[in-house]
Amino acid sequence: MASTLLNWIIGLGLGMGPLGSVMHSPYVYDSLRLLVLGSIVEFGRRFMYWAMERFKIRFSMTATFREGDQAYEWLMLLLTEERVWEKSRDFQVAARSSQRKWGINSTLAPPMGPGFPELPFPTGGDGGQILGNAEYVPQYGAPHLFKYKGYWFEINRTQGETTFGPYGRQSTGGGMSLTVYSLRMSTLTELVESARLLYTESSKPRVTIHESAAQYGGADWSRVITKYRRPLESLILEEETKAMLLADAQEFLESGNWYVDKGIPHRRGYLLYGPPGTGKSSTIYTLAGELGLEIYTLSLSANMLNDGSLKQIVAGVPSHSILLIEDIDCAFPSREDEEEEMMTKNQMMMNPYLLPPPKSAITLSGLLNVIDGWLTTLITEEGRIFFCTTNHVDRLDPALLRPGRIDVKVEYKAASQNQARDLFTSFFTETSSSNPGTSSSPSSPSSEKAESSESTSKSSSPSESVQDYALRFSETIPQHEFTVAELQGYLLLHKKDAQSAVDNAEEWVSEQNKEREERKRVEKEKKEE
Repeated sequence: MASTLLNWIIGLGLGMGPLGSVMHSPYVYDSLRLLVLGSIVEFGRRFMYWAMERFKIRFSMTATFREGDQAYEWLMLLLTEERVWEKSRDFQVAARSSQRKWGINSTLAPPMGPGFPELPFPTGGDGGQILGNAEYVPQYGAPHLFKYKGYWFEINRTQGETTFGPYGRQSTGGGMSLTVYSLRMSTLTELVESARLLYTESSKPRVTIHESAAQYGGADWSRVITKYRRPLESLILEEETKAMLLADAQEFLESGNWYVDKGIPHRRGYLLYGPPGTGKSSTIYTLAGELGLEIYTLSLSANMLNDGSLKQIVAGVPSHSILLIEDIDCAFPSREDEEEEMMTKNQMMMNPYLLPPPKSAITLSGLLNVIDGWLTTLITEEGRIFFCTTNHVDRLDPALLRPGRIDVKVEYKAASQNQARDLFTSFFTETSSSNPGTSSSPSSPSSEKAESSESTSKSSSPSESVQDYALRFSETIPQHEFTVAELQGYLLLHKKDAQSAVDNAEEWVSEQNKEREERKRVEKEKKEE
């Protein structure tokens, strides 16, 4: 075909006088030949591209998944379990961390402790076992074709872009498009539902925490971390408070139909307030694990967050989840903050090169509207739970605390003597994995006997058990003076010797009191200045 077309062109040239002699030149002939061949190849390429696009339009469907949405997480887990990414040849290797990275070994996990099953090690593309503490995250540079339940799917993923602006590093979330080579809508819905069920089942041993990430126009939920579930028994809190919170939340989640029948919005708001280190955040993470809910945690002091972007990001929180706003009082200035702001203005007048500190752009009315709009959605089966924490409940506006926004208020105090006893008992009660520095490999009977006798000599003497030590320790700790975090920090210094922890507790209390008095004196002198 190419030769026929070329001869026709030369025939035209022969009838053009001087141009005909040029056409007989071998250089011109070869150049024209290459030109015609290239044109034919390019035409064929474009025609094939056009035909494939027409085929896709007529015989396929395309669905888009946006990063930061829960459906995106469902599909990524399914693709990981189906080992779609293992065919990639371009990886980014990063150290394993609690932040979720969908790589070929993203399910690799250490043992979770007694009472939890060990997760298997996945295998690589060649069938070999992947070991170590690294995540092999594919770069998704090319489309991937895979077969699922008899149908062919094509996956294309776009990476988010990271830029640096006046508010620091900002990112635009990526996305993913899934092409289904089928005309049956049920093929797509079955895959999405299978992905959701797989995600729900695989998330049971863990608590999934979605954190807001700043980007242009506000923020999204693209930053995801996972933590292993914490048993309720390990939460050092008064038993009455634990039982009340768990029972209230369970009863609320099971009463969706009742709320709808009565025409009442199916929502519940909780406020946990008290000094830092008393276990407010730990309570929420533990409850989320017990209830099987995911947490969406939001910081009101984040850059590029205002009333409009706050409404947008909260609207993306799905039902049957927990919206958590920690330190909610930080968004609104207190009297001390106003004094500090006045001092900052004075310093800036003296030094024009001094940059002003970042300030929250969220207003109280904007926050109240967002909470009302998110909580008052009528849901037939799945409700919405709102948690907020604060160290200074007196700074909160009464409008925020009214019933309908905050239904349950729980005060957290410094540790009671009962909590001190429970914390000590949990530290020194021997379990199969509680000995720091011990290996999980099998040991001989003689070594086990030696370890047992050493543990007995350090943890408890023949005349005293761990419970006796715990009682003595709790009697040394003043009631409601030290937080659980402070007591835990002290016990960590003596984690291998229960008797030492008891014997030195009184001296530690005395030292802490002296340090507190010194801090009070310094703060008083600063105020007087």
